[in-house]
Amino acid sequence: MVLRVSPVMLRSEPVLSVIIKKGDLRMKIKKLCVAIPNLGSIKVGTVMCLIPALFQTVIETGCGLHFVMPYGSLIDENRNESVKAALEVEASHLLFIDSDMTFPDNGIMTLASRDKLVIGANYNRRTFPLTSTVK
Repeated sequence: MVLRVSPVMLRSEPVLSVIIKKGDLRMKIKKLCVAIPNLGSIKVGTVMCLIPALFQTVIETGCGLHFVMPYGSLIDENRNESVKAALEVEASHLLFIDSDMTFPDNGIMTLASRDKLVIGANYNRRTFPLTSTVK
């Protein structure tokens, strides 16, 4: 499962606690590979969001964690390197996080609760007027 974090799609929902109580996510997420492709730095806000989200995920699922943070100017190569690393460690899930995104503490669990093979989201460019990244 590939999960891509975006602030647009992450929302706290009551159904999340029902899914967790059933134990579905505990069985599905065995090892989470967190990939943060970057140009050489990761924003503090991203790290500050990631830490509590990972704690919540590990506590609620008992999953193992693996980090890969490839850096360089070619983002496609960084993502390919991340996928190779996830395959090498036999991760059950791969989570791509942009190096400048923020998200809520329950963001990873919310994405995982969707039970989809791939999850992606669009968001607005950081210029005015606000326009979507999807055309």
